[in-house]
Amino acid sequence: KNDIYAVCMNPEILPLLYEIKLLRKEEKKIFINEKFTDKIQKLTVGLPKGKISQDQIDDSLRIMKKIGNLGEEIALEYERERLSDMDCEKEAQNVERISEEFANAGFDIRSFNGKSDDLNHDRFIEVKSSTDAEFSIHWSHNEMEFAKKYPDNYWIYFIPKIDLLNQTSDEPILIQNPIKNILENKEYYKKSESLHITKN
Repeated sequence: KNDIYAVCMNPEILPLLYEIKLLRKEEKKIFINEKFTDKIQKLTVGLPKGKISQDQIDDSLRIMKKIGNLGEEIALEYERERLSDMDCEKEAQNVERISEEFANAGFDIRSFNGKSDDLNHDRFIEVKSSTDAEFSIHWSHNEMEFAKKYPDNYWIYFIPKIDLLNQTSDEPILIQNPIKNILENKEYYKKSESLHITKN
């Protein structure tokens, strides 16, 4: 049990295990999918740590990138439709996905809350995507810092139930000011999965 726990709690591996449905979460408990129990035990019990190859990790990261890219495309289309429905056609045409060329911006899409005569973006969207329906995200320090600077203009768009085969998802979940509505909200369970350490 200790060996399995150590592998599952690795901050680099844990998100992958949720995405490939190897683990499932019920409230604050984590369960191994029964289909994989025997295989997990063979991989971990009595064997040295690190039995996941770099190729397997690379494959998982490629899948996660595809999930993330599709989520951003869905969020972009959703945002353009939202503005069009508000008769903001000019704004809809100027929504921009910046994540590819500006990966460390702290958000993925810049948009508009509504009409904007000067077309200055005033909605900054961080897209989080999952193949699961349950709200579960990893939020970087850089993203949080940007959200603190622009609390009312920063949104998380959570895209649930991504289906890569059919290129679909469930309706996005929109959360404005996630510092207040997630970090300071007791309804959300927060857990630190990595630690940045420097020497004085």
